[in-house]
Amino acid sequence: MSAIGIIGILIGIVLLIWLTVKGIHVVILAPACALLVIVMNQMAPLTSLTEVFMGGAMGFFKNMFFVLLLGALFAQIFEKSGAALSITNGILGVFVKGDMRSSRGILTCVISQIVIAAIFMFGGIDGMTELITVFPICLAMCKKMNITRNLVPALAFTTGVWAMCSPGAPQAVNEIAAKLCGTTASAGLVPGIIAAACMAVFTIWYLYFEMKRAMKLGLTFESLPDDPDMSDERRLPNFWVSIIPMAVIFATYNFLHLQLVTALAIGVILSFVLLMPTLLEGEKGRFGEFTTVLSKGADVGVRITIIAAVLAGFGNVVSNTPTFTPLIEKLSSTPIPILFICLVLVAVICAITSNSNGGIQVALNITIPMAQQAGVSMAALHRVAIFAASSLNTLPTNPGVMITCQLAKVPMKAAYRPIFVLTVVAPFVGAVIVAVLYMLFPGMA
Repeated sequence: MSAIGIIGILIGIVLLIWLTVKGIHVVILAPACALLVIVMNQMAPLTSLTEVFMGGAMGFFKNMFFVLLLGALFAQIFEKSGAALSITNGILGVFVKGDMRSSRGILTCVISQIVIAAIFMFGGIDGMTELITVFPICLAMCKKMNITRNLVPALAFTTGVWAMCSPGAPQAVNEIAAKLCGTTASAGLVPGIIAAACMAVFTIWYLYFEMKRAMKLGLTFESLPDDPDMSDERRLPNFWVSIIPMAVIFATYNFLHLQLVTALAIGVILSFVLLMPTLLEGEKGRFGEFTTVLSKGADVGVRITIIAAVLAGFGNVVSNTPTFTPLIEKLSSTPIPILFICLVLVAVICAITSNSNGGIQVALNITIPMAQQAGVSMAALHRVAIFAASSLNTLPTNPGVMITCQLAKVPMKAAYRPIFVLTVVAPFVGAVIVAVLYMLFPGMA
């Protein structure tokens, strides 16, 4: 194992994170940092960039382009038509009477978003698609309550993490773990529910704390020229009509078991038909507004796909270095309880790949033999790995973090603190809770 190679990987990751926070575009940073890792690991530069880096990037593009494009179009239709504002008004109007900035108003905002995100997560909607879809709702909520848009990324990105970690969640990361561990999606039921419930309660409290803090500091919502029209004077679609496309995506994917791309395509077409009266209102005329919606949606979809793809390329380079496997094997020999070794390994590998799905597959292939040799329950390993995979993967290099900040048009430095607390610290603590419960009560397995 080369010390220079290890240093190269660490420098590449640190530079990618630090310079991303400083505002340098990741499309430039990812291949540049990948090249640094390649050179310091004595790999062929041209071949590694064109085959390994681009192989990882194109693999992601192939699997996710249409999903992200349709998700972006769906979100754009929700913004432009006023459906997001209609849903927001409907939810807040039921529970909040009077001041929207009251303590009850803030709690309603957070809890309602927790519920919406959970519906999508338990419905099997991919996390990236979920955050794109709920983003306009979160933006409308913060606008309505006059709370700084710096909290929009946290509201959109963090409220579904507890559900994604929960036993039974039909998410790709859960299915991957079940197949590799030989378990079911509900493995680790009781410890998983306890840890997920703790995460949900903490998420509600912490977002409430951040919103109250922002209000005390006088940080209010700042509208931007290209924000959707969220004024109360505009004509809005009916609340129930606005809900229908979301419900159809949920039902067709979860109950009819259609492919996610198909479910999203149905949702996009249905939302266009149902929301057409308000969607095509504007100075450009019906055809002009229609082309604007398509263009903006396509622009966002392509942009977020490229960002995610280049990060997947960087992760593919790191995982294919000659240093990577010996480094992971070295970490696995640390003299601590096996569940905690597995927890750390999964978290570290997912941090390197910036992807929980790819990271957990690499990590479990390494940790399963270790756990079996030590007599650790596969159900325990499964649930610990799910929480761990959802922690360090959301460092600033995570595609979802970048995408959410870009959608909200806020600098990552201003938005990342609550994201870090709720998607790095909270899931890691959740993984520790599950591991400790299994160590104290082995019968839970």
